[in-house]
Amino acid sequence: MTAAPRRLAVAALAALAAIAVAAGELQPWSVPYVEPLRMSSLPLEMADGTALAAGAWEITVTPGYFNLWSGSWHTATIHRELDLVGRPLTPEELHTLEQRHPGDDIHRFDVEGTVTEVRFARGFGHGLTASLSVPWVDVGTPHWDAISEGVHRNLGWGVGGRDTFARGRTLTFVWSPQQGRAIEAWNELDGSGVGDVRLTLSGSLGTLGGGEQRWTAAIEAPTGSEATLRGSGGWDAGVRWFGTWRWQRSLLRGAVGYTRLDPAGSFLGVERDDLVDALAEYRHAWGERADWLAAMRWDTSPLASFSGGEPGKAAFFFTFGARYWTGTSTFLAVALGENLIPGGVNPDFTLQLQFGVRAGQGGH
Repeated sequence: MTAAPRRLAVAALAALAAIAVAAGELQPWSVPYVEPLRMSSLPLEMADGTALAAGAWEITVTPGYFNLWSGSWHTATIHRELDLVGRPLTPEELHTLEQRHPGDDIHRFDVEGTVTEVRFARGFGHGLTASLSVPWVDVGTPHWDAISEGVHRNLGWGVGGRDTFARGRTLTFVWSPQQGRAIEAWNELDGSGVGDVRLTLSGSLGTLGGGEQRWTAAIEAPTGSEATLRGSGGWDAGVRWFGTWRWQRSLLRGAVGYTRLDPAGSFLGVERDDLVDALAEYRHAWGERADWLAAMRWDTSPLASFSGGEPGKAAFFFTFGARYWTGTSTFLAVALGENLIPGGVNPDFTLQLQFGVRAGQGGH
């Protein structure tokens, strides 16, 4: 691990530790899901089920990093066969694989980037809360592969073949034997810009089983470029259910969502399948100003019909984080995400910070 990534990892762990040591009444918070395969297909977000009192508002700014590395055995095998270890994968190698293994599901994702989401939410009467979320997506930077390699190596997990290829090249490749064609995009995916903007409206469903129940309707506008990972080109819409159960020092939330993906939109030119998502999170207060979070989510894939391999399968993802109230209405949070259960396509890890201001709702 090089010096800069090592300093970043140490700083993140130190922030988590400081918040935990500093750790009243729990107020909801969560970080957005930053994952290239689904982030422009209106994935379920726990924040969209948060209720604010009439007149209350909240603003959060969440910069985050994602690192996605996933591939079938084919690409590493041909790279070694051609004695190209340590050098970039080439389009010619991929086209050779298509000809050699036309009946195989072949894929290789090598994508890293940052997403900074600005979210504004306001409470209205009758239990209604509306929100607007605007992401700024930057793909191809900041070249922090060494963090994942170093952590995996130090834990004895191996580096997952990352050292087979040269670093710093973006690739999204999925060969579909069912359709006889491929999604193939390289460094042309690199760049930054506004992603698809999300609007939500949430309301109360009363109580059931001792828990607060809410509904949410969400829509995502095609404000990001369809030719990149920032946008789909379609108007996606979804409905969600949220349940919250509270105890004296802890809170359990669950959510289920269905998203209809606009046929006019696509994932890099391929029509997407509708999404079904489920999410559960547990939070516990720590001291007077802090709380920690553990969350697990399960998401189907927008490429379920296109790929019979990992890109088409559902995937699990885990998030662990902590929040500290720096004042009566301001807070700071940090979260680390990991794909702890193999299967499907999800980032190796994500790292996010969150800065929030909440007024009219009460603080910690």
